[in-house]
Amino acid sequence: MLAVLMGTALGAPRTGTVAVCFEAELANRLEPVMEIHEEGRCSGGRAVVIRQGAGAGQSSTGANGTALYSVPIPASGRYDVWLRARWLDECSNSILLLPPGGTLCTVTDHTFGNWHWVRGCAPHLEAGNHTFMLRNREDGVAVDQFLILSAGQKPPRGVVRPNVVPGNPSGPQKHNSLALAVTAVPRKLPGKPPRRYDVRHSLGGTGDGAAYPAMVCALPGVAIDLDLWLRNNTSTPAHGAVRLRQIAGLRLKKSESQDVTAAEHSLSQVSFTVVPEEELPIGEHPVRFHIRTGRKLRRAGTRLIRPLEWQFAGPFDHPAKSTIDVAHPPETDGVRRKTYTAGKKTVGWKTYPRHKTYSPFGFVDLVRLFGDVRWKACYARTQITVRESGDCQLVLMGDDMVRVWIDGVRTATADAALPATLNRRMARITLTAGKHDVLLKSCQARNYWEFFVTFAPLAGRPPAVFGVPLANQDWGSPK
Repeated sequence: MLAVLMGTALGAPRTGTVAVCFEAELANRLEPVMEIHEEGRCSGGRAVVIRQGAGAGQSSTGANGTALYSVPIPASGRYDVWLRARWLDECSNSILLLPPGGTLCTVTDHTFGNWHWVRGCAPHLEAGNHTFMLRNREDGVAVDQFLILSAGQKPPRGVVRPNVVPGNPSGPQKHNSLALAVTAVPRKLPGKPPRRYDVRHSLGGTGDGAAYPAMVCALPGVAIDLDLWLRNNTSTPAHGAVRLRQIAGLRLKKSESQDVTAAEHSLSQVSFTVVPEEELPIGEHPVRFHIRTGRKLRRAGTRLIRPLEWQFAGPFDHPAKSTIDVAHPPETDGVRRKTYTAGKKTVGWKTYPRHKTYSPFGFVDLVRLFGDVRWKACYARTQITVRESGDCQLVLMGDDMVRVWIDGVRTATADAALPATLNRRMARITLTAGKHDVLLKSCQARNYWEFFVTFAPLAGRPPAVFGVPLANQDWGSPK
């Protein structure tokens, strides 16, 4: 399957040029936040994608994501490694590549929005099998193909016909069986709007350092497609069954179990669809798959996040370089008033369609609600109910500055000039049984404007937190 090309298959390279081409989605092992997506303009119709909003590599090493490829190199020599990639913008235009025996390098350029070839590194490789590794550096990127050429040669434009299928990984990454990856996509929830990102922000903020693994938004009534990708790294077919473990509050369409056959050295897809219900508690919900082939049982999974649902008031002018302590009418006049003065305008509490409010990862995308503005602030309010009293952890993230009050008491503030997954606060709180008011303030300097709030368990039994449907929230006369 490997060739020393002497014709025109790669745009008439010189005689004796070595070319190895393989598909990015055929990784021998793929870990979150890397996913496989259907992409119409790709070779084979699929690509490895790090969705925008999944979290950049700098946000946490635990949720970084890798892809491993074991491929044969026919002859010793110096090579150039190229990736066919697509970048979104200036803050989404790089990925890390580790060649065999080499140094981790950054693959990047400044061609945005189109599939194109990007030169990665120039390692010296001996003849034989070698393992290449991709690692996440920024989100909003996609990789279609790898092309390894003799040094000094350039790839043609467009897709190249692959001539290698990655084989068994060797060394410490050995995984000569089924490798599993899960892609979860909520229908009708768009990604972040494509726009240039000014990367001149401070990385010296004071956000809490705990890892944030990307979780997929689970809104009541919005179907979520769960695709389980099985990569068979062996030389024999694998036959078995996949079962999705059901969760209370998550309705499964069709059967919970499906048969699967994975041909040797191939990629197979098994798909499920789930629909969250109103009774799904606020917070994180692991979704687990059990895959049985012969006597072996393997597990894979992903995480869904049931977010709070909000009403919004704003935007209010928030002067440049102001801190989050600068107050606006919902703070000074009370959260239960119907209208406020915002400059020369009157604003009130407003509810937006769910598909317009949330990103696929459960963040409230305020740019979609108020536009791509600068130096503004807005407020959001909601109510929750708790069935049993207890302690839990409030998780707060925001870009640029964000603060939360519960029942009028300031609970947490994240005020670093950082992307949302880096600007976060965790606060241990006690919630008594019954209904609670939640107020949030978010300030915008420039670029992305978003926030995320949830309740996470602590050691022991956490309280069950449920959102109050917006239609049932009681915001009558002030307390």
